[in-house]
Amino acid sequence: MRALLMAGGLALCLVGISGPAAQAAEPMQTLLTLHESAETLVAPDMVSVTLRAEADGTDVATPQRALNRTVAAALAKARAVEGVTIATGPYYTNRTEPAAKAAAYPVWRATQTIELTSRRFDVLLALAGDLQSDGLAMVAMEYMVSAEARAAVHETLVTEAFAALRQEASLAARATGLTVVGYKTLSLSPSGRPPVVMKAARGMAMAMDRAVPPQGEAAAQSVRVDVDAEVVLEPRHAP
Repeated sequence: MRALLMAGGLALCLVGISGPAAQAAEPMQTLLTLHESAETLVAPDMVSVTLRAEADGTDVATPQRALNRTVAAALAKARAVEGVTIATGPYYTNRTEPAAKAAAYPVWRATQTIELTSRRFDVLLALAGDLQSDGLAMVAMEYMVSAEARAAVHETLVTEAFAALRQEASLAARATGLTVVGYKTLSLSPSGRPPVVMKAARGMAMAMDRAVPPQGEAAAQSVRVDVDAEVVLEPRHAP
């Protein structure tokens, strides 16, 4: 025999075996499906900026040579700053036909992005401002919680989530006149809200003052653990 009860967001599934002999040998069990979570706010400890270098020309070689020089200079400047991790992005060269018929040649554009990451917020933002003044455009700025910072709160969150799940299971058992005998399934999944990303408009680099780096304020980010379980309940035994 199988029946499904839904009440108050809890799913109760009654499972049993038909026949007097089977019922006498094994008590009817109920599966209670529960979901709980634990969450905390953690201050970001890393910042990442993505900058784009680009160059135009009337033939394919000219913008690529200019772009290579710009990126090489930017990488050299970034390598000189302690505590900054550097990664270059995709390299593209595109041909654009002139909009005006009077233009004699198509425009070739070469672009490449550079991603810089650091735990030293002020140092990285100052470097980004310097590179903006050199002609690179800010694409995005992102504050992040590192894997180490997430791991530091993980054990506490797991403990809190499972404690809440056990409490909810006990409450449901008392409300239905049953008792908790075990778990059929358990699942655990850490999660977190996406990092805050600040995107800059195209061409912003040319308007930057060398003395003013990009500004940012890191807000605390949510780190959460979700747990799901199927709890096995049985009728209480008579004393």
